[in-house]
Amino acid sequence: MNRKIFLITGGTSGIGFHTAQEIAKEKKTVIITGKNLIKGKKILNQIKNNASNDDIHYINGDLSSQEEILNIVKVIKKKFSKIDVLINNVGTAYLKRTESVDGIEKTFATNHLSYFLITGLLLPLLINSNKSRIVNVSSSIHKKCTHIDFNDIEMKNSYNVFDAYRQSKLCNILFTYFLSNKLKSRGITVNCLNPGSINTGFTYIDNRNSANSYINQTLIKIPRKIYNISKDMFKKKNLLKNSTNLLSSLEGAKTSIYLAMDDSLDGITGKYYHKKESLLSSETSYNYNNQKKLWNLSEKLTNFTYYV
Repeated sequence: MNRKIFLITGGTSGIGFHTAQEIAKEKKTVIITGKNLIKGKKILNQIKNNASNDDIHYINGDLSSQEEILNIVKVIKKKFSKIDVLINNVGTAYLKRTESVDGIEKTFATNHLSYFLITGLLLPLLINSNKSRIVNVSSSIHKKCTHIDFNDIEMKNSYNVFDAYRQSKLCNILFTYFLSNKLKSRGITVNCLNPGSINTGFTYIDNRNSANSYINQTLIKIPRKIYNISKDMFKKKNLLKNSTNLLSSLEGAKTSIYLAMDDSLDGITGKYYHKKESLLSSETSYNYNNQKKLWNLSEKLTNFTYYV
């Protein structure tokens, strides 16, 4: 238990996988979550072998489900008495509006509410650590969301996959800034990041400003058959992002690893990073009313209150 313990959600692929593996190489205790048990066990063994570190743990659970988040936390609390670094990394998007088992729009449930709930549930373990850190993976795409309709944050009236993803990434930053202020007296730092435009093996198309915008963390998952049929049409309309300009997932993980491990960041909180630099996020993300409204709504939708 003298080792630092790192928890990475969505750690079985993409940025999450490489974040976990690189941290494991530093001989830390690493916990990853995923929702595919067979894949999770395979990735667990892969990280152990590649990092020459047996102190790696996998916990299965779908983070769009609040009940499964509760179960994940129960398993963690049985095995560990502290968490030194929590990296909220899981992210997804859905072409059609889809609801979670809790009846909540699934992009919002996974990309934001999972961050909110698992962080709150694990706060006792984070408090048990010395100089613990919370790292939230966001995206520069949040800048394309300049307004949140809190009366229809689940987009029941009009759903668009790109708008849903952008909104969820803005929520990551609003959550980061509000939580960082709440936890200052506890000595827990909370920061967020843009990993860059990442080639995760999925295709990204945007029906608005594709030449200048992209999804950074988890690219939109388009079934291969649909992509092959529609590829020519996307190219003609200039909606296809050139994957040769994208970073690898390993390169994209570097900022997450930096925020999780670099000693120079002790005590630094409430910041937005890209390529290890603190940058300004969008004007909307600094709006305190937006932060507070999102916080109150998150408490209502999860039936969970932070007692800090």
